[in-house]
Amino acid sequence: MQTASTFRLKMSLRDAVRRLRKGLAGEELHVAFEFEMSICLRRELQVELCPAVLLGVHSPVLLLESMVADGRAGLFLPLHVLLTGKDKETLVRVLKPECCLEAGVPIGVLNPLLRTIRRVESAVAGAGASRVVELRPELTALDETSA
Repeated sequence: MQTASTFRLKMSLRDAVRRLRKGLAGEELHVAFEFEMSICLRRELQVELCPAVLLGVHSPVLLLESMVADGRAGLFLPLHVLLTGKDKETLVRVLKPECCLEAGVPIGVLNPLLRTIRRVESAVAGAGASRVVELRPELTALDETSA
């Protein structure tokens, strides 16, 4: 089973991050952190990878609900949303809800987590992304090293 739903945006990574941030705000979601993974790896290990940004996304209300229900909520929220880009194409990956169910996410965390995933997917779709059912070879290049 695939662990993530994959979406494609026909725009640069920078533009995709900017547009997705606006869409997330429209869904009342906040970006707790933005981690430039490829820049970090280049700086610390001198490894060149395709540009990648990890966003930590949450709803303050849903985060509170989950933390009150179960202190382990911090293991699952903020939700990681991964963007990888090459030229004028960006892939956005979001955890699949089925993975949460199969992984045995604590019940007090499960509902807020699933609602967060749905809102993120809505924001991604609102940003103009199309769902990728099967990754074609030219899209897997977005995951490969550039060196």
